[in-house]
Amino acid sequence: MDVKGKSILERMQKERDFVPRSREVLAEWDSTCLEYYHDLFMHVRNSREGLSPKMMEILFIAIDAAQLYERGVGPHMRSALKAGASPHEVLDALLAASICSGIHALSMSMPIFADVIEELGLSKT
Repeated sequence: MDVKGKSILERMQKERDFVPRSREVLAEWDSTCLEYYHDLFMHVRNSREGLSPKMMEILFIAIDAAQLYERGVGPHMRSALKAGASPHEVLDALLAASICSGIHALSMSMPIFADVIEELGLSKT
């Protein structure tokens, strides 16, 4: 991997708190594409005024769950909770996703939800 790819991955880790394996592979093969993707994601997440960072993360949870994108659900749950979302708000996003994708969204996401809640030491109340 070239210096540019490593630099972008470090920036992603710092700015997003996680780097999916797919982005590591992209950094190795096309670091310019990864840079454009990350810049677009950060612009949408941070430079818009309509939704707070917490609400953006809740939206990402619902989108990932509805698309059954298992690798994205947990990291976005952590980010939403760190941004001030309650466990019940995260659950509501998962329930909304299940309206689009059916029980499969809940079958995939509820174990992740339980793991993240336990990992962060949160409770039902």
